[in-house]
Amino acid sequence: MDSDHGSITFTASNGEEYEIRHTANETRVELRVFKDNLRVNRFCYTTTFQTADEFAFATGENVIDELIRKAKSDVERGLRPN
Repeated sequence: MDSDHGSITFTASNGEEYEIRHTANETRVELRVFKDNLRVNRFCYTTTFQTADEFAFATGENVIDELIRKAKSDVERGLRPN
């Protein structure tokens, strides 16, 4: 199974830098948030490509962008249940 991966860095309002790492395979995309190479919580933000297509058709929005916003929001709100 082939997969693709990458990351997006962002600075939270507290001035700390975080990294959202994403992986994708033929059917789904997963995002997780890291700080200093450690996961900041147990959340895995996931969608399938089918759901992403349906979401875009229904709303005109990109579900991956929404997952990234949600991950950043969770960091800002301090949701760290690990």
